Amino acid sequence: MSKKLVQRGTNMVFALLPDGTVAVEDPATGQSGVFERDGTRVSGDLSYADQVMLDYVAGAYIGPDK
Repeated sequence: MSKKLVQRGTNMVFALLPDGTVAVEDPATGQSGVFERDGTRVSGDLSYADQVMLDYVAGAYIGPDK
């Protein structure tokens, strides 16, 4: 089961993906995006996601070799 959190105030959903990136969904607009732990946008409609939430969610990632 992957780590999935909803940010209070914005209701944005942050979910850890198997490769260590974070999927972010904004239910208010329907936009979504994928980001690296450092905030670098990988893909999607969203151009920004909360850095603290990205770091917190991606901090749970343990690479496939571990």
